Amino acid sequence: MNPDSHRQNVAVRLIQDNRFQVSIGDQVQIGDTYYLGIAAADDEHPIDAAEGLRILLRSWLRELELADPSQVTYLPFDFSDEFTRWIACQQSDQDLLVVFGSAAVEGWAISPGNFSTYAHRLPEFQPDSPVVIHTFYRPFLLSRLRRALANVNPPTGTDG
Repeated sequence: MNPDSHRQNVAVRLIQDNRFQVSIGDQVQIGDTYYLGIAAADDEHPIDAAEGLRILLRSWLRELELADPSQVTYLPFDFSDEFTRWIACQQSDQDLLVVFGSAAVEGWAISPGNFSTYAHRLPEFQPDSPVVIHTFYRPFLLSRLRRALANVNPPTGTDG
């Protein structure tokens, strides 16, 4: 195994306790699935966490594929009542520079299926401290996100 292979890690998966895990390089962040469950247009009929995560990943892919190379693309992953956690992606030639951070945008105000209002203009985005920048070949990152989308399943031993 390549000793640097953890640096090329890109994975998103459901885990126990109504959470999901976002792994980028050697960093692992956790998101809550609550807002993913109400991602559907009809809030009276919540969807399961697996379908909510699929919706989120499809939205990430859409925003990254349509992004203007001169813009930063912000991808939400944790929706809390008073703030949201984001992944900022800046294109540099064929690479994407990726950084975790947060913004004071309330999670309830954002749809995991349509966050285009903030995808390229995120007020008060603050990168995590210390700033850790991950660099990925853009097609590689997109293929890993497609793989994560194809493999979304409830964690073993749960009902989703």
